[in-house]
Amino acid sequence: MRSTPRLLFGSLTIATPQIKLLEEQKRILWHLRRHGPTSRSALAMHLGMSNSALTKLSRELLSLGLVDEARVDEAQARGTGRPVVPLRISATGGYAAGATVYHGALTVALVDYTGATICVEREPFDSPDPRKFAKAVLRILHDLAAREGLLMRRLLGLGVGVPGLPLNKDGTRRWTVPSLAGWLDVPLDEVIGDYVGMPVWIENDANAAALGEYYAGALFQEYSTVVVILLGYGIGAGIISDGRLLSGEAGDAGDIGRLYPGDLPRPSPLDLLAVLAKAGCALDSLVDLEERTRDYAPVVNEWVDRAAGQLELVVDGGMAWLNPGAIVLSSPLPHTLLDRLIARLGRSRLMTERIPIAPPALLPSRLGGASVVIGSALLPIHAVTLPSRGFFSENN
Repeated sequence: MRSTPRLLFGSLTIATPQIKLLEEQKRILWHLRRHGPTSRSALAMHLGMSNSALTKLSRELLSLGLVDEARVDEAQARGTGRPVVPLRISATGGYAAGATVYHGALTVALVDYTGATICVEREPFDSPDPRKFAKAVLRILHDLAAREGLLMRRLLGLGVGVPGLPLNKDGTRRWTVPSLAGWLDVPLDEVIGDYVGMPVWIENDANAAALGEYYAGALFQEYSTVVVILLGYGIGAGIISDGRLLSGEAGDAGDIGRLYPGDLPRPSPLDLLAVLAKAGCALDSLVDLEERTRDYAPVVNEWVDRAAGQLELVVDGGMAWLNPGAIVLSSPLPHTLLDRLIARLGRSRLMTERIPIAPPALLPSRLGGASVVIGSALLPIHAVTLPSRGFFSENN
């Protein structure tokens, strides 16, 4: 992560102060994020704190603007005694930005401190130079901050979702796809961070998609372990357990693309476009795919059958190794195609095996093609507020 103190937009200045929270404050924020508005007394009980300690910590969070007091129910306010005023995550506690490049387009998203999406902006972009990427992102951020009335709000940082394997442990140098040749083995946090002048987090696109589904899709409220399979440039996966991305020894856990050699067909949207082009239906994007391929339904059906068969290996392997509560298919593919893939995967051997352990929920993305960029925008919030290990229990 690369950081500088503030982001300059011409004569306008947006402060980007670093928030350093105590572990106990992070535990409070995590509980509120996961369980919703909670009274101070209930927080103290669930987190094993004294009421006085909880009061002090929450007062500091209130002063930082990271939490606020939920509105008291009118019926409760008419009751006897002092009404209980729950604490909740504050939407105005700050906002974060995310950016990614996919198949000739640059997408930028903003999320508020609750994790809610403020906006998503997309425009054509075909440069392999990360500095031109940073320049375009900075311009779009200026326009979005002005448009959304955020110029005086705290900007927490920028997350960038990048396809490709990490070349160092922290993932700031990556092996990228050919269309991003200028990103290959360069310190992206420095190159991008120095240009945009704010904290920058670099993450694999599948991991970013996993964060997007985990938070914005509210999966963290139901499941402790989630596997998100991203069908994007190629195929990858993000694995989250107890709120944490599983990185692996070399930082490339979830690189399931290696199961599908690049010179052979693979279950990805780009592969589908290649199959359609070979059949005489040349498309440059997935926009209105179903409408534009009505005369090629047999070709699409054959691809779905083949892709589902290839994905069975991943789904059954993920079940056996990780025992996830949910497996999500995240992709810019139309929802109808994702639903057909999921229906087919639900008939896999391990999904239908009769054993005492229930199979995971198989779910389509709740974010569609925006999962990577929204997850990228959530990276700063995730990094700044996630508690250390040992604080995740059933109650917390």
